[in-house]
Amino acid sequence: AETVQLENGKPAVELSFRFEADLKLDNTDAMFCGHMDKLVSFNSQIFDMDHKTTKYYLDERYFSSFNPDNQMTLYTIASQIVYNQPSRGVMIDGAQVLVTMSRFKRGFTFRHRLELDEWLAEAKYYIKSGEGYVTHEFFPKNDKSCGNYGGCAFRAVCSSAPNMRERLLQASFHRRAWDPLQIRG
Repeated sequence: AETVQLENGKPAVELSFRFEADLKLDNTDAMFCGHMDKLVSFNSQIFDMDHKTTKYYLDERYFSSFNPDNQMTLYTIASQIVYNQPSRGVMIDGAQVLVTMSRFKRGFTFRHRLELDEWLAEAKYYIKSGEGYVTHEFFPKNDKSCGNYGGCAFRAVCSSAPNMRERLLQASFHRRAWDPLQIRG
């Protein structure tokens, strides 16, 4: 895979992106933003490239887990909108990391234009729903997600009595502001 050269002549690596979501939230324009590893050309096609590490075997089942996948879909959309590249999807360089060895394998996840359009429509729906939670200061739990990715750090808070949660949050967590619009590199 060869790194794509951007219109400004720079290599398409460590790319920060942001674009309008065509959605108003409390009189503010909502936007999508994030950071991609790089854009590559492979077999005369453009792909976003992402590196993943896992303890799991790098087979078709592993690579198929990236479709559907918000991160991979958003990368594909961003490369088309922000960087004006005809990305077909994401090339994933996977590394299976074990105690005594590592294995490497490359896989792909493709996106069709109709899938991208559908994802954008659904994302706008979820963002608008989230605005309702903020407006009403009501954040319902999604207990089916508590065990994902090794378990949620807030599980002890959510499983405590409602009148104890604020104290637990203050005692166990430090609030840190994150600015996703901050450009990397």
